Amino acid sequence: MKSVILNLRISLELKNALINEANQSGKNLSDNARDILINHCHTLKKTDSILGSEMYNTDEFIFLFAWIMEKRRYQNDDNEIGVLNYLKNVTYKVINDENFPEYLREEFGKVHFDLKRYIKNFGSLNNSFDFCDPHNGNNFDYSGLLEYISTKAFENKLYL
Repeated sequence: MKSVILNLRISLELKNALINEANQSGKNLSDNARDILINHCHTLKKTDSILGSEMYNTDEFIFLFAWIMEKRRYQNDDNEIGVLNYLKNVTYKVINDENFPEYLREEFGKVHFDLKRYIKNFGSLNNSFDFCDPHNGNNFDYSGLLEYISTKAFENKLYL
């Protein structure tokens, strides 16, 4: 690992506290500060995995959301197989993300299942998605998704 120099402006009180802590642990100031930063980063990673990644606020979820909304009007797809596989993987992440409510994960399960079916039959005539068909008894609950999204504070804003 390559080391870099990081200059920080801190208060005199904080500097003295760091020096005291370093002396008590038998380290120099630089080693002590480095250990504190490393521990902090490890704590952040653990916290992120515990709290979830706020999947609904990622670009991949927003892409999936836009695609699902498009399917509401156009049930066929012109995307390449790679894009469809990407969407299938994103739906898998949503299904397994416990930060989403159970009912919404079930809805994304419908999309995931339908993507798998569509990919399996890719290139065949009359291949269309069923999850978005309003005449299908088991169609996707768009209103549930829109309600969920309207309650979340997006960094990547979606204007509905």
